Amino acid sequence: MIKLKELIKESKYAFGRKFGEPLPTIETTTERHKVNINERNPDVELYKKLGKIGTDVGNLVKKYEKMADTDKALSTFMVGLHSMLVKMGYTRFK
Repeated sequence: MIKLKELIKESKYAFGRKFGEPLPTIETTTERHKVNINERNPDVELYKKLGKIGTDVGNLVKKYEKMADTDKALSTFMVGLHSMLVKMGYTRFK
């Protein structure tokens, strides 16, 4: 159980705030949280970009599914993507 004396010490529970500094706001707390997420996972930007590519491919398939053989086109695309990655030196999927 936390004692009252421990709760009164703001520096432990208020992001290391020193005496005289302003209280943290929602904006500063949110910004610190975003920075912490990016520091913990440096691949966030890559995941976002790959997710956008996946969404774009899905939208293209949806657009052309009534006019073309989308299964064959996607299969060919994936094989081509794989061979392009291998040519670039990425051998994890060999």
